Amino acid sequence: MSSPTPGASRVPKVRSTGVPSAEGCLGLVVFVALAAAAFYWFEIRDPWADQGVAVSKPATGTAEPSPAVPEPENGGMAEIAYDLQRKVIEGAGVTRQTSVECELTEVPDSAQDFGCTVTYDGIDVPYTVSITDVTTGLGMTVFQWDAKSEKAILTREGAFAGFWRDVSPTGATDLRCDDGIPEKKLVPMGRTGFYCYSTTDRGDHHRVEVAQGEHGLVFEYADD
Repeated sequence: MSSPTPGASRVPKVRSTGVPSAEGCLGLVVFVALAAAAFYWFEIRDPWADQGVAVSKPATGTAEPSPAVPEPENGGMAEIAYDLQRKVIEGAGVTRQTSVECELTEVPDSAQDFGCTVTYDGIDVPYTVSITDVTTGLGMTVFQWDAKSEKAILTREGAFAGFWRDVSPTGATDLRCDDGIPEKKLVPMGRTGFYCYSTTDRGDHHRVEVAQGEHGLVFEYADD
């Protein structure tokens, strides 16, 4: 065995105990906390939590809006007038006083287009009515028709009520719609640029866009 070199000191060996340092524990805690926060932010948190105002059950409940005038027993122009009012009210989502004026007072005896205007609570909605087929016989007239408009009436009350009727039966909660939906406005058919929001019973968050469809208000998924 060699003797130690004069003037040199021995450095004792330090054994690792396997116990993590305080700095290591702190770093692990920070990492876990950040990972949990990221998971909450991107996977759990409602990405539209700060959007919209609360939607409550409408006074009419689940009842669909319909014209305030009685449905006619006979066909003819009265049938056309009633259905045009129904179309406008379905788009508005809430029943209001309506009236109709058409260029014709009787159903023509052959295919023909003519104009009608539905007035809903002071707003006019123009329609083009197309008589596509007319059959006359045995003292009565049978006809087929269609009507189209490039406009519809959007109402705040109707959008809120329609969204509640559409979503509440699924058990969704936290129903909200954009606060900027107008009280009453004539808008183009299709998407409106306004949204409603909900959370499913499984905790999934959804956003839908309010749109005007052929048969009234529709809510189209727009989660992206």
